[in-house]
Amino acid sequence: MPKEIEMKAQLKNPDLIRKKLKELGAKYLGKEKQLNLTFDSPYFKNVERGKFLRLRRTEKNTILTFKGNEESGSDAKIREEIEVQVDSFDDMLNILTLLGFVIKFKFEKKREIYSFEGAEVVIDEFPKLGWFCEIEADSESKIKRIAVKLGIMPEELTNKTYWYFMNEYMKKTNQELKEFMF
Repeated sequence: MPKEIEMKAQLKNPDLIRKKLKELGAKYLGKEKQLNLTFDSPYFKNVERGKFLRLRRTEKNTILTFKGNEESGSDAKIREEIEVQVDSFDDMLNILTLLGFVIKFKFEKKREIYSFEGAEVVIDEFPKLGWFCEIEADSESKIKRIAVKLGIMPEELTNKTYWYFMNEYMKKTNQELKEFMF
């Protein structure tokens, strides 16, 4: 099964990361605005078991993603990930709904994408949550090396998911939000 290996850090000033990426010769791949819907089955309660489906729409494409259980024993988030490009966001949404899947979260983010030393480095902006830098590579050690080059200290890196940050925001503000939209 394909695995994703990633870590992220919250950012106070994304311009510092942009500047460092430029200085280091990272390749800028573009930016996109994403709409993400995460689904669970009320029958199997996969989210409670660490699994879910995500339907993502950008200006260019629509991707259905299966996210599997996270592996333990690592600082990085390592999990199964299978992605399939689909022709129609609306048709896939209808199929999932007809199969009984329910939307757990609906969120947007603005993403800047870079390629650097064989890794994908992104700068994400979320409504209410702010800025994050996420690094995905083929090993935890590579992620940590790249983070240090970007000025992110190892202790600033986390394997926490964006769901975690959304839930923390809801606890802190005493709000039950299912949507994080611009």
